[in-house]
Amino acid sequence: MKRLGVALTSVALLAGCPDKVPSPTAPASAPAPRATASAPNPVLRDPRRFDCKTDADCSNSCRWGAVSASWYARAEKEPDFRECNDGCANQISAPPRCEAGACVAYQVDPQDESKISQRPHCTRVER
Repeated sequence: MKRLGVALTSVALLAGCPDKVPSPTAPASAPAPRATASAPNPVLRDPRRFDCKTDADCSNSCRWGAVSASWYARAEKEPDFRECNDGCANQISAPPRCEAGACVAYQVDPQDESKISQRPHCTRVER
């Protein structure tokens, strides 16, 4: 019991003297807070990037697929805009069409250029 009394007295003394309280063991330096990803560019994420009224409103983009030509003109000026060298604007691409108010990608059959079909993986591409 005598030991318990000494221990309690020591704790009480330490609690009353903040400069005598040992600091909790902690790493030498706390980890830096995690950087949060910057918000996506609103121009590049614009849901109206596929909108059109006529076929002439649409354009083929390698990376973005069939998109509004006016959106593309704005987007390519953005610092984080990226394109590619082949993809949806390659040799088998046919001019995109405006169908039901949205740009739709088409492709030419390399074996028979008279055959043109929709190109779903290049329509409404999400990046």
